[in-house]
Amino acid sequence: MPWRSGLAFRVVLVSTHNSTCAAFAERLMRPALADSGVDAWAIRVTSAGLSGEPGECFDPDAEEMLRMLGGNPGGFRSRLLDADIVDDADLILTMSVAERDQVVERFPRATRRTFTLIEYGRLNALIYPMAPLREQPLMLADGRDQAHLGPSDDITSPVGRDRDAYMDTARAIVENVRALAEAWIAMAPARAPHRDPLGATLVLDNGADAEIVPVNAFGVAVDIQCTGDGGRALARRLREAWSRTLRPEGSSLATPALVVEAIVHDDPTQVRIARARGALGGETTGDVMHALAGAVTVRAIDQRAGEVIMLHAAGMAMPDGRVVAFVAPSGTGKTTLSRTLGKAYGYVSDETVVINLDGTVIAYPKPLSVIRSGHRLKRQLSPDGEGLLVAPPSLRLARIVLLNRVPDATVPVVEDVPLLPGIAELSAQVSYLPRLAEPLRSLATVIERTGGLARVTYAESADLVGLVPALAGDAA
Repeated sequence: MPWRSGLAFRVVLVSTHNSTCAAFAERLMRPALADSGVDAWAIRVTSAGLSGEPGECFDPDAEEMLRMLGGNPGGFRSRLLDADIVDDADLILTMSVAERDQVVERFPRATRRTFTLIEYGRLNALIYPMAPLREQPLMLADGRDQAHLGPSDDITSPVGRDRDAYMDTARAIVENVRALAEAWIAMAPARAPHRDPLGATLVLDNGADAEIVPVNAFGVAVDIQCTGDGGRALARRLREAWSRTLRPEGSSLATPALVVEAIVHDDPTQVRIARARGALGGETTGDVMHALAGAVTVRAIDQRAGEVIMLHAAGMAMPDGRVVAFVAPSGTGKTTLSRTLGKAYGYVSDETVVINLDGTVIAYPKPLSVIRSGHRLKRQLSPDGEGLLVAPPSLRLARIVLLNRVPDATVPVVEDVPLLPGIAELSAQVSYLPRLAEPLRSLATVIERTGGLARVTYAESADLVGLVPALAGDAA
C-alpha cells in the first residue's frame, strides 16, 4: 500500500567504508523501524561508502557486534556512493561531520538533504516539524546551528581492536537509530482499523476495546483509538486539548476515517507489542500526546495532498473572517505567536493554515504544541484553556506574511515582497506543492487575490498585536 502522496521515504546511511558503521546502522535501523510499526514500503533504508571496493562483506568486528545486538548481517555487500544513489535519496545520514562535508563537496545538490546521524536526530527532537517525512530534511536544514555539534558527536570506526571503543561506537549508533525510528512512526501512514462484524466496536489485537476520540483535521476524519491501562485518561486529555477539532456525534466527512491507535501503558513490553502493529505508544500520557500532535497533522496533510494549499503557518482571523497567515519554519516561534495574538484575534491554527484554491480557509484549531525548558517533549495545550478566541465559521485568506524575528529589532517593520522571489521563499513552507495540478500558478493566484506577500521583521510576538488589522487590509 503506497502513501497517497508518493513513494517510500528513502534513507541512505553513509560512512567512509560501507562495511563498517553505515552497514551496522542500516542493519539496526530496519528492525528498529519494524519494531516501531513502520512498514517496509513506507521507509526504505540502505547504506553506501565513500571509499573502498564495492561488493565487500561486513567488517568482521562490526558483524560480531551486530550479532551480539541481535542484528542480521546476512546478504550484505558494500557499495560506493554515487550520483544515482544521491539523487534517489530523500535523506543522507553520515556518521561524522567530515563524512557529511565530503558528501556535500562531491554532490553539492545534496547539501540540504545531508546530515550526520546525531545532527539530524537532535534537530528532529528540537524542532519536531509537523510535516511529511520527505519535506523534513529541507525544513531542518534551516536550523542546523541549533544542533550544536561538537567533536564528541562524531561516530567513527575504532582504530585497532579496542573492544570498549567498538562498544561505544555501537551504543551511539543504537541510541540514535532507535530515537529516529520512534520519531518516524508518528509520521508514517495509519494502518487499517479492526472492527467487529457489525462495525460498532473496535476489536484490537490486544483484546481490549478502544475509547475513540473523533477529530476533524481540516476536512479529514481521524479516529484516535485510546487503549492500554491509561487509555481512558488519554482520551479525556485528548478531548480537552483537541476540543475545537472534535467531530460532533452523527457528523460525517466525505472519506472514511483514518485510524490512529494510541496506547499508554506502564509495561514497556505492551507498548512494544502495540508499536509493532502500528500504534503510537508510550508509558505516559504526555509521551503519546506529543506523538499524536504530529501524527494527526501529517496524516491529514498526506491525505489532502494535491487538493489544497497547506502552509506551515500560524493563522489569525479578524471578526469578519479575514485570515492572516504568518509563515515561518518549524521551531521559530509560530506557537508563541499564536498564544499571544490568539487572545485578540480568532485562532485558526498554530502550525498548518489550509487554503482552498478559491481562497477560502479551513480552520485547524489543534492544541498548541509548547516547548518546555529542559524537556524533550512538547506540551499540548487546549486553545480553550489558553483563552484563545474562536475564529468565525467562514474564513477567507487576507494576507500571507513571512516572519523574520530579530531579537534586537526596536519596532516591527512591514515590507512588501515581490511575487517571484516571494514564491521561491514561500514554496519551502508549503506541503506537497508539486502535487497540485498547477502548483506555481495556484500559489500565485491565491497570493495575488490578497494584495501580495509581506514580510514583517519584529522582536516579540506582542509587537504584532496592533499590526494584524492593517495586514488583513484595514485602512491605516
